Amino acid sequence: MKQITKLLNLPHMQAKYIKFPQTPEERNEIKLKFFNKFNMPGVIGCIDCTHVAIIRPVENEERFYCRKQYHSLNVQLISNADMQIISVDASFGGASHDSFIWANHPLKEHMELISRNESIWLLGDSGYPLRRYMMTPVTDATPDTPEAYYTTSIVNACVILHNICNGANIPVQVLTNEEAMLEESSQTPTDTYQQSASTSTRNRELSEGLAVRNTLISHLWSSRSHAPAN
Repeated sequence: MKQITKLLNLPHMQAKYIKFPQTPEERNEIKLKFFNKFNMPGVIGCIDCTHVAIIRPVENEERFYCRKQYHSLNVQLISNADMQIISVDASFGGASHDSFIWANHPLKEHMELISRNESIWLLGDSGYPLRRYMMTPVTDATPDTPEAYYTTSIVNACVILHNICNGANIPVQVLTNEEAMLEESSQTPTDTYQQSASTSTRNRELSEGLAVRNTLISHLWSSRSHAPAN
């Protein structure tokens, strides 16, 4: 098992089986699949983190003790419309917030760069900052409004990550009502983990994200009657 794990972690093996789309053609193929399945344009992936339990580490234990009160790695995953994982980062301990992991991931700068010339974004929950390349739900959206329809569309698409777990027979812990409320409160939108960016830069990035999201909301609302049947 140790030898197999070592072999599977070789750079060329990871590059072969975990592929983030590098060309416009590859991204357009993924965007088309997301659109055909969810009527959501511009999407190349759903992003989220999941806690993987580990044995209590000897060093820097506090970095691995997560809010669910066990030691873990907080693993960032991005999946495409075919439920294939196209990016994984298991280098952060369970104490790290999802936003912190994303803020320090090289894909963040890559998405910032390509989104200047392409209408392209990831779908994430409210734990991620809204940006022109990162679409997040509208919290407390009024029912039967364009904002609520958009948020429901994001939720439907993001369950891809849940289905990955089911398909791999990975057990999913059922949260109690108290745990669910704690989870929701911990996913408040925040730019806390972008300390290096100035306030004006963060405000500009947020404004760009709001503009893109509002355009997407209008598109989804106007085209909702044309959405393909499940």
